[in-house]
Order: sequence, then structure tokens, then C-alpha cells
Amino acid sequence: MRFRNWLLTGTSLAVLALVPGAAFAQQAEYEALQQAQASGDADAINNAQQALTDTCIVNGYSSVQECIAAITGGGQPAADPQADAEAQAAEEARAAEEARAAEEARAAEEAAAAAAQAEADAQAAEQARAAEEAKAAEEAAAAAAQAEADAQAAEEAKAAEAAAAAAAQAEADAKAAEDAKAAEAAAAAAAQADADAKAAEDAKAAEAAAAAQAEADAKAAQDAQAAEAAAAAAAQADADAKAAEEAKAAEDAKAAEDAQAQFVADLQAALDQYQAALNQAAAGDYAGAKPLADAAAARIQELCTANGYQDIKSCIGQDLPPLPEPAAEQPAEQPAEQPAEQPAAEQPAAEQPAEQPAAEQPAEQPAAEQPAEQPAAEQPAEAGPTDQPADANATDPVAAAQDQLGTAVELYSVGVGQLEAGDASGQSTIDAANKQFADICAALGVADVAQCLAQYGITLPPVPEVQPAAETTPPISELPGAQEAVTPQAVEVLPETVAPEEAAPVLDSAKDFATQVVDGQAPAEQPAVAEEPTAPPPTDDKAAQADIAPVEVQSLAKMEGEKIAVDALPVMEVPQNVTIINNVTNVTNVTNITNNTTNVTNNNTVINNNGGGQGGGKPGNNFTNSGFIFQIGVNLIISNPAQDFDRIRDSDEDEVYYQRLPGGRVKETIERPNGVQIVTIRDKWGNVLKRSRIMPDGREYILAYQDEDDFEQDDDYFGNWRDPGDDLPPLRLTIPIRDYILDADDADEEEVELFFREPPVEQVRKIYTIEEVKRSARIRDSVRRVEVGGLTFDSGAATIARSQVGALSKVANGMLAILEDNPGETFLIEGHTDAVGGDQANLILSDQRASTVARILTDFYDVPPENLVTQGYGERYLKVKTEKAEKLNRRVSIKRITSLITVADRN
Repeated sequence: MRFRNWLLTGTSLAVLALVPGAAFAQQAEYEALQQAQASGDADAINNAQQALTDTCIVNGYSSVQECIAAITGGGQPAADPQADAEAQAAEEARAAEEARAAEEARAAEEAAAAAAQAEADAQAAEQARAAEEAKAAEEAAAAAAQAEADAQAAEEAKAAEAAAAAAAQAEADAKAAEDAKAAEAAAAAAAQADADAKAAEDAKAAEAAAAAQAEADAKAAQDAQAAEAAAAAAAQADADAKAAEEAKAAEDAKAAEDAQAQFVADLQAALDQYQAALNQAAAGDYAGAKPLADAAAARIQELCTANGYQDIKSCIGQDLPPLPEPAAEQPAEQPAEQPAEQPAAEQPAAEQPAEQPAAEQPAEQPAAEQPAEQPAAEQPAEAGPTDQPADANATDPVAAAQDQLGTAVELYSVGVGQLEAGDASGQSTIDAANKQFADICAALGVADVAQCLAQYGITLPPVPEVQPAAETTPPISELPGAQEAVTPQAVEVLPETVAPEEAAPVLDSAKDFATQVVDGQAPAEQPAVAEEPTAPPPTDDKAAQADIAPVEVQSLAKMEGEKIAVDALPVMEVPQNVTIINNVTNVTNVTNITNNTTNVTNNNTVINNNGGGQGGGKPGNNFTNSGFIFQIGVNLIISNPAQDFDRIRDSDEDEVYYQRLPGGRVKETIERPNGVQIVTIRDKWGNVLKRSRIMPDGREYILAYQDEDDFEQDDDYFGNWRDPGDDLPPLRLTIPIRDYILDADDADEEEVELFFREPPVEQVRKIYTIEEVKRSARIRDSVRRVEVGGLTFDSGAATIARSQVGALSKVANGMLAILEDNPGETFLIEGHTDAVGGDQANLILSDQRASTVARILTDFYDVPPENLVTQGYGERYLKVKTEKAEKLNRRVSIKRITSLITVADRN
């Protein structure tokens, strides 16, 4: 046993108590050791022990134990059973205390660990607080331990002092108790030290746990941020993918559109080549034309096959006609025999589709200027707008005749189709075609039509028997309400299947009034209705203009300005002081009839109206190449000068010249190959102010004439535009509705003509511009209207099947009869839709459909395009007040507006 440990046992104190205090010289060192032990100072104890050891060795003791025994007992230590028992008891007590302290320390450790874990699981804030409390506890425990240590040291010193004082009394029990108490204090101190260490360890663990939780929270926040960024990136990727997909779809659609346009262009070029070969063969050069025709036919076959068509007929609607033998090679006597070899009545239509001529290019040579009037001996000088110039023989008469015959054959076939469908009006269409055959063949010097057709290889399909007409709805004139006088309160005469409350007003001005009231806009004040009885309608156009002051008409041929190139024209202005709803951009207007262009859908040749610029490789026109939709009050209005321009001029044959006039006006001159000029004065917005047809011999037909003194425009013309009809009282007439509206489907050709000839239903107050008439319902109401409701347009499109062309035959023939008397007539074609679809879409669609009807009248029936103006009104003027699809609302109305826009007796 080491000396220091031995001194701490109870035995040493008991033995020392038995030695007399003054027996040895080392007594002082021994007493110093006792005092050091009482103080608890470890360094003092070590020093006192060393001094005692040195003294014992100097005095000759073999060991310190012997020396202490001598000091305390005077020799060898005596065996003391009681002391041994007490020492054993003290040792066991100390061991038990150490075990209890260890158990308590372990329990405290486990409790602290559990508490720390619970605090760590609770939340980071609680952990921080726990860590702070643990730190405070650690500091408090340390302070308590230090205080207890100090108290223990003082107590031990006091005990040592007491022991020293009682040492003389040799009370072993007291010393043993003191030793036990010292051992217990040492164990408590050791336990406290362990507890302090454990607390420090727990605090460190809690701090580590808090740091770990903070790190976990930071990691969670970082992961959440990363997830959010990933989600945003994914969303952006989806958006980019969608945008790319939409761009790809748009690109594919554009590519498909370009491919279709290229196909149509290539097909048109090939058809033009074949037409040229036909013309060349018809002129007598069969040998030279044959290889050209073969090459063109092969190209047509290639294009059609590449685009999914089985053959040429399914592609363009007919077979290519064979090359005709040149007329010069046939004896004069032979043509009379040919009709017998190919009697028209013996050939079924289905067997001879190829016999229809390839002269389907009405857009290249407008029928209005075709050589039907070429024989000077047969046509008077005042023949009208289709007169040919004296030098018309400079053109190829054979090619021109073949073009015209092709158009007439198309018209004839339409009539046959009508009859086969049970439409008796097909006979009127056939009669119109036969008249064209007679005129064309007479111009060629062949009086026998059958001989003439055979000479050009034309075989007409047989005319079917007219089937008995099925029961149809009675005409308007026989329906209830047709006898009612025309007033603002009068409603449309409709079939009995339509509920009476759904009938809209007859007058468009009354429809406008109702629309303004519904939309909350105050209707314009109109002059009060006169108390005197309503005057009867004028007897003719001149009487209708009796109240207008005489107008001095200036020839447009003499109106000169600064010449400018077509590509130097200023861009047509769009008014800045009105609400522009939409801009309308047009491309070249084409009527899709057989070889002119081909609509490659469902084997139907379709008439279609597209908008636009100049063709034939000529410069574009900046002035009339676009339009716009604007709003006045509650009404949307479409202004589209491009359609007017493109219908009148043939981009392949006509020449166009421009002159700049004062006030932003432009003089536009379209010169046709036959020398006819169409001169138009337009304002800076493209509106027509004046228009004339000037014949090669100098005669001028005034189609529209606005006196400049009566018409002033400024930059705010659109913004300040006021309906001229607001100056007129509400229209009240003495005539019934049946004399005001004519349904062309229920009338014959003569009735249509007579109805068109009727003058306005009231006195005309002034000469209006075409645009004023188009925009003012009240002004338009002053003339009668012919309705064409039998047309069936393709759904949502301005196209019309070839079989529908015949529905306009009576209207066309009525117009032509009137134009023979007055080539200066003008007809307004109005397009109307039902209320299904958007306002803007319906407005554009109705405008395109009106233009399509105008093209049919020109390309099939030779109505000069300059005698027609068009305007779409969309769903603005419904006959049946319903938002549903209604056939009665999908119609075309035609009005003769001559007496509203020009001087009646000028032509």
C-alpha cells in the first residue's frame, strides 16, 4: 500500500492515538501532517508526508509505518479487533456509497440522455433553451460543487482540528466515524465530479443535438428550395416544350399551307401550258401544240398524283379536253356533218366529262370584255359596256372564243345539274348558256351552234326531263303579312314554322334602331313624321332625283394629277380617331373555277374569294392592299377596298396606272386589253368617290359621282362621321312588303328584271358616296331589295359548289337586261350570316361571301365587275331574331343603288 493511501485509512489514526505525544523527535512532522490533512490541501499533505518520511529515515526507522508506530504506540502496532471491525465496516460503507453513487450517476445519465433526446425531438428552439438551461445547470452545479467542496474542506479541517483536540482522548470510535465521514465526503465529491462531468457531457450532447437539428433544418430548407427550383425548372421546361410544340404546329401548318399554295400555283402553271397548247392547236398548229400538250398533261398528272388524287378528273373536276383539229384544215362543207356524228342528245353526261373545254380561265379574260360584240355589223355602236375596240382583231379570236365557250359549257353543265336535282330553274341557266353559245359562234362567223361546238370538240350533256316540283313553302307574296305596308313597325314575312315573336323588322334602319335601344345607346333623332299622307313612290329614277339641284359632271378622263409608279403609292391610311377592331389583309383574289384555279377537295370545283395584291409578276399595290374593321356607335363596319380592286382588274392582263391628286386622293386607271378603261377616284382611306367606264371611242359611263363641293373630308372624317340617314324621317310607304322585297327563288327571270328596274321608294335628297350607302341602313332602305336565299356556302367559308352557280342565273340575266339599256347601273350585293360565331368572324365571312357572289356573276354570266359593289354585314341584320343557326338569316341581298350614287340622266 502506498503511503498516501495508507494514511487515509482509519487504522493510521487509531494507531497514532496510542502513542504519547512527546516520545520521539519526529513528533512535529507528524503533527504537521495531521494539520495538512485537516486542511484538505493536497500540496500541503504531500509536503508534510515527505517531511515525515525524511525525518523517520534520519532517525533510523526502516519504514514510515515503523516510525509512525513508534510515535503513536512506542513500538509495533497492537492488534485491535475493534479497530479492524470498524475499518471493515467503513470500507463496506464506502463501497456501498460508491455503488449507490454509481447507480445514481447511471440513472442520472440515462435520465439526462432521455431528457436531452426528448428536448431534441421537440423542436430546435426548445433544444436551444434546454442547452442554455443545461449550461446554467452546469454552472450552478459547478458552483454548488465548489461550495460543497469548500464546506467539506472546512468541515474536514474542523473535524481534523476536533480530532487533533480529541486525539489525546484516544477515542477510536470518534476517529473511525471521522474517517468514515471523510470517506463518504470523498465518495460524494467523486460522485459530484462524475455528475458534473456527466452534466457537461449531456450539455455538450444537447449542444451537438441542437447543432445537428439546425443543420437538419438548414438541409431541409435547402432541399425545399432545391425542390421548388426543380419544380420551377420543370414548369419552365413544360412551358418551353409547349411553346416549341405550338411553334412546330404553326410551322407545320404554314408548311402545309405553303405546300398547298405551291401545288395550286404549279397546277395553274401546268394548266396554263395546256391551255396555251389548246390555243395553238386551235389556231392551226396542231403538230407544234401536241408535244406541248403532252408535256403539260404529264405535269398535271404528276402534280395531281403527288397530292393524293387518283386521276386528273378527280383533281380538277374534269378530264383534259383533247386538242382540236385546226379549223383551216377542215373543208367548209364538213362542219355541217359533224353534229350528226356526235349528237349532243345521244351522249350521257357521265360518259363525256372530258368534252368540256379547257377554256376555264375567266380571270384571264373577263367575260365582260369578251368578243361577243366583235362583228360590227351585228352590234350597234351603243351596245354597252362589253363593246370591243376597233382593233380587237389584234387579239387571238380563236383563243378568246375558246375561253368564252368554256365558260358557257360550265354554265350549261350547271343547268343540267340543277334539272337533275329537280330544280326547274336549271332550264333558265341552260337558256343563258345557249344564248352565250349563239353569241360566241355568231362572232366567229358560224351561225349553226351545233356545227360551231363540234368544230371545237365540244359535246354537251343531254338535258334531263324536268321532274315535277315537290311541295315547297309558299312564296313571300302569298304568306300572311305580305300585304302589310312598309313601315318601321312592319316585320319580316316568314314561314309559319317561325314563331311570330322571332320576326325582325323589315327595314334595316328599324333593326339598327332596336339594336341601339338594346345596347343602351341613344338613337339619333330623326325629323318628325309629316302629318300629310305618305307620298307614293317615284315613277322612275329621274323623278326620284327631281328635288336634287343639277350637277355639272366632270369627265374623269380629263382629271389629271401627278403620275406615280404603282410601287410608289403611299400606304392606305387607317383612321386614327376611331376604334379599329381588326385589320384585314388580303391576298390575290381568285375565282376557283375549273382550270382558272382548282380547289382540290371532294371532286368539286369551288368558287372561292381570297383577298389581295397584284399578280402576274407585277408590283404590289400599297394603296388598296388591306382593309380594316372599325366601330361606329354599336355597329362594326368592314372597309375592304382590296376586294373591290381585285375583282375589277385582271392581274394577268390589265395595266394599272396611278396619279396623285390633291387632298390625299388617288386616281386609279385600269386599262384592259380591249382598250376599256375603268377610272376610279379614291380618298386616302381607299373609299370610292367617283368611278367611270371609258370606252375606246371616248364614251364615258358614270358609275359613281360625288360632287366635291358637296363632300368634304378632313383628318377626322371617320371620327366625325354622321349617318346621312339621320336627316331623313322614318320610312313609311304605301306599298306592301311583297312589292318591296322579292325572293329570287320564287320569281322567274322576267319578274327579277322588272323588280330591279323599279325606282327608289322615296325621293332622293342628294347624291351619296358608295361608302355612305353601304354604311347607312336608312339610305339603303330607300331602294327595293332582291333576296337570294337559295345559295349554300361551305360551312364557315366563302366557297360555293359549282352546282350552286345556277341559283344566280335569274339574277344575272335580270342585271344583264338592265345593263343593255344603261351600262352605268350599279348593284350593291350585301352578305348576311346568322348569329352563330363571333361578330368579327361573321362580318369578315359575310364580306367574303358577297364578293364571291359578285365573282360568280362576272365569271359565269358576264356581268361587268365594275357594275357591282359588295359589303358584308355579318349578323347585324337578322330576319329571324335568334342566336341559333338559322338558314333564313344566311342570305345575300341585292339592291340597285344607281340613283343614290350618280346622276340619273347622265348615261
